[in-house]
Amino acid sequence: MEVGESPPFKAGFFNFLAPEVRRRRRVSLILIAVSVAAALVLAWQADAGRRLDAERAALAVERNALGREAAAAAGRPSLPVPPPGPELSLFLQEAASARPFSWTALLLALEEALPKEAALTRIQAQGKDGTVILAGRARDASVPSAFVESLDRHGSFAGARLVKISPPEDDAPAAARPGSGKPGRGATARASGGDGALFEIRVRYSEAGAPFPAGERRVPTPAPGKGA
Repeated sequence: MEVGESPPFKAGFFNFLAPEVRRRRRVSLILIAVSVAAALVLAWQADAGRRLDAERAALAVERNALGREAAAAAGRPSLPVPPPGPELSLFLQEAASARPFSWTALLLALEEALPKEAALTRIQAQGKDGTVILAGRARDASVPSAFVESLDRHGSFAGARLVKISPPEDDAPAAARPGSGKPGRGATARASGGDGALFEIRVRYSEAGAPFPAGERRVPTPAPGKGA
């Protein structure tokens, strides 16, 4: 046996121990890995527990605040809400009586008095005495006067007066064309009474059957431009 060489029995002994060393090494590595994983799981659980505790604390604070608000609200006197009673009925009656007249009844009366050749474009109540302004358009200039007479004959109107009559706006330019010596279309329309007319009538209205004030004139009013 040369110097420096191991005895045969020592080499065989180490070869016998090598598998056991490797096995123990693998077991150690597995244990270390399991320990690290367990530590990570425990850390995650601890963090989740801390978050859960924080959420529970916040909920407890909110619950306490709501409890204090409920207690304060219970200590405040509630505002009384009176049920509908005689006061409400009286208010509605006063609001209804404040109207000068019934618009439905007025429209029905106007439908009876309005000539077929006229159409109303505006109905305006003035004051509380039943005075009404009727604006409209008629087929010709004679129709507004006939409307005034029809209103005076009706049992719900009094003192009808034609306050304005004019040609339609599209016929307003009535000057003669330069150099022609002939009147314009608007002037011809006014002279012949054709092409329609715009009018306004002022009249007193009262509910059917209700008396008018004493001295109220109920005679036809002559149309503008017609002398005695």
